[in-house]
Amino acid sequence: MDVFIAKTTRLDFPSGKWITAEEICETLQDRTDKPKLMIFSACSVCNEDLIECLKKVGVKYVIGPEEDVYWFDAAIFLTIFYRLFLVEKRTPWMAYRNTERIRKIFLPQLTGTWLFFENGKLCYSAPYSRNKIGKKVCMNYFY
Repeated sequence: MDVFIAKTTRLDFPSGKWITAEEICETLQDRTDKPKLMIFSACSVCNEDLIECLKKVGVKYVIGPEEDVYWFDAAIFLTIFYRLFLVEKRTPWMAYRNTERIRKIFLPQLTGTWLFFENGKLCYSAPYSRNKIGKKVCMNYFY
């Protein structure tokens, strides 16, 4: 008999302490100024428990790695993302999509698979042809 056990999120700190997805969301629940975008650089953080609870507390966008990623590779990915998002004033989706394109074309050796969630749904750029840009498609990822 196959049994599916959902991964649970636990972020470990060098001090030996940790925080769970539930604790992150409890902290955000009490805030009046909830963030619309949360970005994680910790390995394997985009699990169902984190994405669902962030959606429930009102976080619209979540970006993070699905699998293990080296610290230096995460720093490069996020530097490119923040440059596009903060300096060039791209939307979270456009900054993510263009960062992924840059990573795949110019830095294919970087580790990690990065995911973008909007309102709890995984979003990706649909295949495109010739010079047309792919359309954003969002789908339920965990059910």
